[in-house]
Amino acid sequence: MIVVSVLERTLAALRAQALAQVPHADVIELRLDHVGDPGVDELTELISAITVPVIVAVNGPEAHGHFRGERDERFATLACAARAGAAFIDVDWKDARLQGPLPSTCRRIVSRHEMETLPPLETAWAELEENARPTDVLKFVAHARSGEDGVRMLESVATRSRDVVGFTSGEAGSFTRVLAPIFGSKWTYASPARIEGATVGTASAPGQLRPDELRAMWPTRGPSRETRVFAVLGNPIGHSLSPRLHTAALRALDFDGAYVAIAPQDFGDFLAECRSPNWGGFSVTAPFKMDAFDAASESDPASKATRAANTLVRRPDGAWSAHNTDVPAIASSLERALASRAQMRLADASVVVIGTGGAARSAAYGLRGARSLTVAGRNALERDKLAHELGCASAALEALPDIEWDVLVNCTPLGSGTDPEAMPVDAHILGPNKIVMDAVYRPENTPLIAAARTRGAVAIAGSSWFVRQAALQFALFTRLDVDEQLLRSEFDRALAEDPS
Repeated sequence: MIVVSVLERTLAALRAQALAQVPHADVIELRLDHVGDPGVDELTELISAITVPVIVAVNGPEAHGHFRGERDERFATLACAARAGAAFIDVDWKDARLQGPLPSTCRRIVSRHEMETLPPLETAWAELEENARPTDVLKFVAHARSGEDGVRMLESVATRSRDVVGFTSGEAGSFTRVLAPIFGSKWTYASPARIEGATVGTASAPGQLRPDELRAMWPTRGPSRETRVFAVLGNPIGHSLSPRLHTAALRALDFDGAYVAIAPQDFGDFLAECRSPNWGGFSVTAPFKMDAFDAASESDPASKATRAANTLVRRPDGAWSAHNTDVPAIASSLERALASRAQMRLADASVVVIGTGGAARSAAYGLRGARSLTVAGRNALERDKLAHELGCASAALEALPDIEWDVLVNCTPLGSGTDPEAMPVDAHILGPNKIVMDAVYRPENTPLIAAARTRGAVAIAGSSWFVRQAALQFALFTRLDVDEQLLRSEFDRALAEDPS
């Protein structure tokens, strides 16, 4: 299932790293890019000492490798590895027809690496087939420029009728390394595990995860072709903590599911590529919440009212149902905070929502039970349009000092990692008897939240809203309820590890 790829500059270092990695690997790949041919005796002794199957590869720049020798030199090293007991040798697809016979104990992996882009997949697989023998494993790795590319690769792997390995490289395609076994890839490749007291092995290809990271993202019993796949969709999406929370919940309840982060370029194109029944549902964040609503065949009342969905659930017929868990999440989070910290009911509060995007729509709709509701933003056309749709007031941000309000809810990205120093309003309008809530949850202590606390206001971090909506999403995905405290604890751990 997991191939740990070991790349070192000397045979001694390669041996030490490979033997240390055996407890963490299902298969060890010995990369001889630097070492070259150590001789059959040396290689036999090393392979015999490794108690899991061994792949031997000699990769050049065409496959993220360092070998600079001639083809015949590479063939000689691979032939030596086959005689020395390697279970597999890795052969470049363009050279595969020229490579000689092997012992019956050794199979070939015929590999194709596309470093720049994803070529037409059916043509690429057909070319691999043409250059392979019936017993060969076909390996195809291509650079992904978008989430769509990664899904195309996974879906193509799922249709293969022989042993294949397939995933995408690059940041946009890193999620495929986690999901590849679910879609039928014989293996996924990992960089060496960190071992206390040992030298940390380097990744042999960009984007590799470590074995413990992979296993932590899989179901407790490991991935299979029946494993359900969930993901958070956004662009950018690297900052999201949704995978941490949902994976913790899936594993705590022993649900056969995996959850990753994906960054599509075009939401409609991405969704059209998700043909496999493994795709169970998506959390949706900026800038795709309105696209998600438009893509669904049916919608809950909250998403209909806001024309924005933060959750898509796969129906039995393959279509998608849209839900907006932001609406009940923000309403319940604010109502709880009002009751416990300000002894106030929502019905008695004057609320200002800052922003005009999907999050602002959800917040404004969820808080429509307030005594008064105002949508504020820089874009007059957008804020007036949203206010008209929801039947509330509209105001420019500059007008907020002249407006009476009790609760202010920021639904812009200001203060997040993309704009960490910014605030949506001037601090001087904050003060005692004011309640300030931020949709931004990373960092938890945004400039707005920090200023609110400094000036004596009740500050409600975005984590409250985020955790609540995640719990509601999880129930839609799995039909199981999860303890919110479990999600909150995972959220706190994630921030402690990486507060950015």
